[in-house]
Amino acid sequence: MPNFYDFDNRGKFVNEDNITKPYKVHSYYQLLILSGLYAEHEKMLKDKNYKTYWSAVRIWKEDLRYGTGIGEGEVRDFINNVKNYSLWIKQYL
Repeated sequence: MPNFYDFDNRGKFVNEDNITKPYKVHSYYQLLILSGLYAEHEKMLKDKNYKTYWSAVRIWKEDLRYGTGIGEGEVRDFINNVKNYSLWIKQYL
């Protein structure tokens, strides 16, 4: 059986789109549900630091990467919040 995570070197799964399509989204809530972390996420919203990270991450939209007029400080803050949020996710890997 091909490796589900080896996207470059695996053969096509039968009905692959049905298997992978739900994960190919930019909806953080959907991804939290699919990952099984939604309930933990809801608990963590009581934590002030976590809520700060989440508030910054959740507003990101795919088309924002093409935007202009965002200051260096805002970008730096966003990147730091993403890094901190990523640390929370990594503990579950």
